[in-house]
Amino acid sequence: MKSVRDSVRERRERDQIKTAKRARHFTGLETLILGIRMSNLALKMAGARDSG
Repeated sequence: MKSVRDSVRERRERDQIKTAKRARHFTGLETLILGIRMSNLALKMAGARDSG
């Protein structure tokens, strides 16, 4: 029987492979736009947390 640590490591490796495969479908421009959107979202969330 596998330990929890081993199963977590395997799941993380599978997720990284899936993410890498998905990332290959994006062009450089799409990746840049996605990064900007995520940054804006993070800034909005941080602002909401500070003012709340």
